[in-house]
Amino acid sequence: MVTDFITWKKIILLVIITLICVGLAILFLPIVLQPVATHLPTFLKTAVSDYIALPYERKYGECNNPAGKIALDDLVVKLANDSNIKQQFNFEVIDDPIDSTAFATPGNRILLFAGIIEVADTPEQLAGVLAHEMSHAILFHPELSLLHDNGLFLMLLSMFGKDPSIAHHLLTLKYSRDNEFAADANAVTLLTNAKVGTKGLIDFLSKIQLNETNAMALQTSLRSHPNVADRIAAIEELSTPVATQPILNTQQWLAIKSICVKPS
Repeated sequence: MVTDFITWKKIILLVIITLICVGLAILFLPIVLQPVATHLPTFLKTAVSDYIALPYERKYGECNNPAGKIALDDLVVKLANDSNIKQQFNFEVIDDPIDSTAFATPGNRILLFAGIIEVADTPEQLAGVLAHEMSHAILFHPELSLLHDNGLFLMLLSMFGKDPSIAHHLLTLKYSRDNEFAADANAVTLLTNAKVGTKGLIDFLSKIQLNETNAMALQTSLRSHPNVADRIAAIEELSTPVATQPILNTQQWLAIKSICVKPS
């Protein structure tokens, strides 16, 4: 009978082999996927980016005040040029004044929600946010996440034969958190080279930290982003003194703050 060939030793061995395979995938998948992520075809990156952005565009619309767009582009160019970054970034401001988030999508496209511009008190705070999101793009995090998360999901699905969403989420948490710390570290370089300094980024994160409730703190172990206090501590450790210069003049800053105002 078939059961005669199934022993507890064989079951335990199979479990051990499965755990080893999952562990190796988690450890080496990001390394294997790095060269793939940097050479994804443009049409695929554009398609994925459009798929992510389209619902927000349809629901809220875009902020396209010409003066604000020019000033925002000037800020981005300043951050990129002073670090000799050759990538071209496409920042899109979503007209949602409540949501104070931003995220990068494949192909150097970055969605910036108007709530961030509302919350930012200074150009340096906004520059800190932009430098962080630009760093995700520079490090190919959107492309890597696309390949890593979907690759791991398919592997778990093939191994266990059912929807592995919960296990997949837990296994990718550290990968997501590592990306956040890496983006912060690269943002420190961008801000230092542009003579902006990291105070603006730290101040902005401090404002976010004040909004973190005790309930959110209890969920830290299940969130894809690291604790804000840990991010601030890491940024402060990497920061070096720099003779700062204004990254925007008053007129440019006012233009960005009014980027969602339709010109008359």
